[in-house]
Amino acid sequence: MKYEFENSKIVMKKAFAVSEVLDSVEKIFNDFNDKLPNNKNSVILLKANFNNDLNSLTGNSTDFRVIVAVAKALQKRGFNNIILGDGSNCGTVHAKLDILERLGVKKLAEYLRIKTVDLNYTPGISLYLSGKKAIVSELVKKADFIINLPKIKTHVEAKMTLSSKNLMGFLQGINKRVIHSNFIPNIYQLSSQIRPNLHIVDGLIAMEGDGPGDGLPVKMGVIVAGTDNFLVDAFCARISGFDPLDVPYVRLAFKKGRLSRADLKNVRENVDVVLKLQKPGEYVLTKLLLHNFFVLPRYWAVFDWIFNLKFVGTLLYKLNIRQDIYTDKIMNLKEFNYKFKSKEKAKVCEIYCPLGLKFNKDFNLKKSTCVECMYCYTLCPELFEVEGEMGFFKINFNRYKNKVKRLLS
Repeated sequence: MKYEFENSKIVMKKAFAVSEVLDSVEKIFNDFNDKLPNNKNSVILLKANFNNDLNSLTGNSTDFRVIVAVAKALQKRGFNNIILGDGSNCGTVHAKLDILERLGVKKLAEYLRIKTVDLNYTPGISLYLSGKKAIVSELVKKADFIINLPKIKTHVEAKMTLSSKNLMGFLQGINKRVIHSNFIPNIYQLSSQIRPNLHIVDGLIAMEGDGPGDGLPVKMGVIVAGTDNFLVDAFCARISGFDPLDVPYVRLAFKKGRLSRADLKNVRENVDVVLKLQKPGEYVLTKLLLHNFFVLPRYWAVFDWIFNLKFVGTLLYKLNIRQDIYTDKIMNLKEFNYKFKSKEKAKVCEIYCPLGLKFNKDFNLKKSTCVECMYCYTLCPELFEVEGEMGFFKINFNRYKNKVKRLLS
């Protein structure tokens, strides 16, 4: 489906199985072919959402099926200087975690023959948010073409996290604190200064409820693409059952004239709801600590040692102030063997496997290409025999296993 607006267009494709995603993304690039660089040697940055070490089936991170489809579509058109990356959140930086390794991003990039980058640790350049200097990755300027790959998620602070908010990953390390000094205006300012050339939004599995790290995964089955981040965000809010102006940074963009009245009217009247997502909860204590004078001390470096204490992290999690508790336990699989038990379960693995592997009686993971994204195990653990350390993944799996069962219904 294609939607025409004042100065741009938005394309939405319905897809879910890996074959459908490949086909849909190929068609999206056909629709936006005129926006791609003329020089086939151009550096193309795929800015994903790898906020923490929760895989895509939790509704948290950019789906590997989308990444594979985007990379292959670009390579088909002769582009081979492709970089995939993100800068994960402050908590992961504090804990010194390699999120690209944990999620299997590095192995996926090796399979795709593209590069990876952790945007938290590249050389930086300065910009200003509410008068405060913020350091962002130099790839904001050095990449010739940026494709933003956000995930549709609800968010307890920002209502939804979409293409505009996904740009927070360009802020380096704990420098992300700067944006929280004036959160919504700074999201607007950041996304007005960093302007990706194309946004391809992953709505295969969305997150609803208390996102972005503690919500519920839900099948949505869409991919949305456009060139105007605020229009894309208004569109994605609408298909998720939100009024676009319920998302604070979209409302601010409208007030500032970055989203026109005509386009807002068009979205409201001509775009149908695909799936009404459950909104994030309203928590008095969360608002108290995240939206007023408490917010600055929360990000002062002098208090880092307090927030690094395990019991403090656990307490903040239980109070809905923090959504993640990290562990330094790594995943180190010595054996990861598939045991065929039913065609029905095998079909589930095939639908979700980003590499399009075929799961049958003769299939042996040890002899196949596998990036250990753990999508198949997340959905059907009974089909696998595992030897070695499952580490952080097992902790996340136990936390989300009942939630992920919703994807099987």
